Amino acid sequence: MLLLPLRRSYPGEFLAWLLERGIQPHIPAIDRRHHTGGHFTRKQFRYAPEENTYYCPHGEPLRYGGLSRGTQSYACCGAAGHCRDCPPKERCTPGATRKLSVRWREAAREAVRTLASIPAYERFRRARYRIEALFAKLKQRRRLDRVRLRRLWTVAKQLLLAATAQNPKRLMKSLVHEHAVVALSTA
Repeated sequence: MLLLPLRRSYPGEFLAWLLERGIQPHIPAIDRRHHTGGHFTRKQFRYAPEENTYYCPHGEPLRYGGLSRGTQSYACCGAAGHCRDCPPKERCTPGATRKLSVRWREAAREAVRTLASIPAYERFRRARYRIEALFAKLKQRRRLDRVRLRRLWTVAKQLLLAATAQNPKRLMKSLVHEHAVVALSTA
């Protein structure tokens, strides 16, 4: 049985937690990298890991400028002298210098983005959605958002009864659909 962390975690932290345990996450990474307002994206900046520095498209370094615990990211900033005289400055930043925010768990996010590009991942995500839709229906329509009984075995009975009531309904819908398809094909 998979136990999830009890504390509130950020999406990148949770993805890293799954990857550390060898669990392949099938949760899409929230990706807002393309929301730049017409300015350069992070893909256009080159990262040099040996120097721990990002380089702007014009070739100037952006050095470490601190960290933000609220957004769980590092800030990399350009020098005011370099940015002021830079030819593509209007495409780079509206401010005096360029600031690049890099998430702490960016490696985990990138691993999930790579995983999301695999066709099997998309098939699994669609199948997972169908299963989760059934649980959502139990929760919302059968009012199982809170269990009314105590002890694990009584809760299991309640969920089993609710699922038993839900499945014949789905079976009837599929049988009606199957008979309609047969009737149309013979006509």
